Amino acid sequence: MSVFRPYVENVENVENNHFEETFFNKTQPVQYANLNSDMPAYKKWSFEFFKARCSDVLCQVSDNLEDPANITRKISISEYIDLMKNGEHCPLYDRLELSKNLA
Repeated sequence: MSVFRPYVENVENVENNHFEETFFNKTQPVQYANLNSDMPAYKKWSFEFFKARCSDVLCQVSDNLEDPANITRKISISEYIDLMKNGEHCPLYDRLELSKNLA
């Protein structure tokens, strides 16, 4: 059994409506490159923003994505951010239970 790994598109610039249609509504992962510091997301999307707005959102994590049996834990986005910020062992992010509360 293999683990599904979605394709993550790299974009440098995307209009709001295209982002929503192509990535957000389809829960398609996207990675921004060369962000313009004038973009609202650049200023708005901090760890603190996600902890405040998405504290009830769960993400599925694993210590080993190669072994599907280990993909069993769900933790809150807030917990995951704390692990990253504190330099603790950080499990590998696998899935997010997406909700539209990032606006």
